[in-house]
Amino acid sequence: MSLLRFVILAGVVELLGLALWGRLVFHPDLLLAMVVVRSLTRRPPEGAVAKILAGLCRDGLYGQTLGVTALPFAAVGVVVGALGRTLYRESVVTQAVLIFLLGLLYGALRFLLASGGSFEGLVGYLLRSTLLASLISALLVPAVHEAWLAWKRALTLRSRKAQAPTD
Repeated sequence: MSLLRFVILAGVVELLGLALWGRLVFHPDLLLAMVVVRSLTRRPPEGAVAKILAGLCRDGLYGQTLGVTALPFAAVGVVVGALGRTLYRESVVTQAVLIFLLGLLYGALRFLLASGGSFEGLVGYLLRSTLLASLISALLVPAVHEAWLAWKRALTLRSRKAQAPTD
């Protein structure tokens, strides 16, 4: 998938998530999870660019100051890039654990940006909203990604069987 298609898909997913879960206190952070999975399954420079562009996409959709989401996404990108070389990246468990932990990191960084660097109330914020949102994202996105890959493999296999000459 090209980077442009990924950014368009990121915008659609973010709008879909806003429509489905916009009024809830916690909701899965599908955009963060998509970025983590893409970064684990692609080369490092493409994953880093995808993180920045997805963060700018979220900032633009919500009308925030550009960089409020992009900067924490970049920090998450640094962590994924550092860990991605040493982990079994295609594992669903690896993806789920990273999405959960990086969701917590992202929530903490967003809180610190909003509070001006004050740690007061951070634990309550993480327990109230970020913990459950990270858990839902960690369970949902790798499963959907695996189902998508299985569907693509089945389509490829079916098309190869259709093209194979019969004797």
